[in-house]
Amino acid sequence: MMKGTRMLVVDDDPSILEVLGMRLEAMGFDVTLCSTPADAERALHAGAFDVALFDLRMEPMDGIALMQAAHQIQARLPVLIMTAHGTVDSAVQTIKEGAFDFLTKPFVAEELRGKIGRALAERRWARDRTLLRRVGETLASSGRMDHILDLVARATLEATETERTVVFLREKGILDARASAGQSATPLADLQGAAEAAMKSCARQQVSQPEG
Repeated sequence: MMKGTRMLVVDDDPSILEVLGMRLEAMGFDVTLCSTPADAERALHAGAFDVALFDLRMEPMDGIALMQAAHQIQARLPVLIMTAHGTVDSAVQTIKEGAFDFLTKPFVAEELRGKIGRALAERRWARDRTLLRRVGETLASSGRMDHILDLVARATLEATETERTVVFLREKGILDARASAGQSATPLADLQGAAEAAMKSCARQQVSQPEG
């Protein structure tokens, strides 16, 4: 679940930032550490993140303000707010402001892992709901197969977060590339070969399955 997940961590306390970074990297995250809100905003403009941890009390911009700025750049980014001064009221207010959840320092490893995992799951569910709605709207409003396949390619690219997605249709025994989204250095012929191999493997598995 954690491996390869991109995380942005922002705290103006260097010692906490270093320790938290090491702990998260040990969990398998690809961690970007920032000690100022300005550095965090630059990182957000430079690349996409899957989840973020922001300290609440920072200057000149606190964690809530940074979260609001982050959502202007990456609207679906789930943010966990960290503080050493946690109360029920502050936790409720933080979530009302748009945070996914609230973490109180010092961190308990299982709580940290659990809340990050739930944030990632919620992000995936929200993304998948959006993609399904787009596909459904296109199917309902357009009978043109090229439009539908283009949307399927784009939706699959976003859902799988791969470099490139190609939609193949089999016509007269030959796979034909009908839609594509994203870019990669892999030649189309290699992707077609991989698709052929995958289809043959699925066919063999279906044949080998005993009848129920």
